[in-house]
Amino acid sequence: MHQNNIFNSRYDIPKLVSENEALAPFITKNKVGEETIDFSNKDAVFALNKAILNSYFSVQHFELPEDYLIPPIPGRLDYLLYLNDLLPKSKNTKILDIGTGASCIYPLLGHAQFSWDFVATEYNETSLKFAKKNIKENGLEKHIELRKQYNKKHILKKVTNKEDHFAACVCNPPFFKDKNEMQKQNYRNS
Repeated sequence: MHQNNIFNSRYDIPKLVSENEALAPFITKNKVGEETIDFSNKDAVFALNKAILNSYFSVQHFELPEDYLIPPIPGRLDYLLYLNDLLPKSKNTKILDIGTGASCIYPLLGHAQFSWDFVATEYNETSLKFAKKNIKENGLEKHIELRKQYNKKHILKKVTNKEDHFAACVCNPPFFKDKNEMQKQNYRNS
């Protein structure tokens, strides 16, 4: 993990629970008596992610469709920390996020951590709906612009224009809607 990643050590469970009561029912103890969650329980993982986003990044609203993949916050933050190392320091950094997904996680974290602005693109209607709500409910419409990609065979066509200037482009392939879609693709590739 990146040296500046605040999640290089164990989660501060007492802090997270004290600031996010919805996480409390999911707290258990591991074999050595430390507080943790059951990472195989998707509801517990989602509650943990919501608590992390709220406590460390001031993201008050975070919602995903049922059965969509839950992005691991420490890993997504890591990706952005390494990207930040490569970028020139500027007050007006704009990033393109291709296939932002329902979570819109890179724009949410990137704006909170670095004050970056984003253009986030997405093809899937359900993902667009949830990404839009995550942006709006956090008051980030001036910092995160959501653009619909109408043709999934195209990545940039008709979602960028010659006036756009981006410091970087991020994405998180492969693009799977949920665990079932991912497993089907893995089966086809085996």
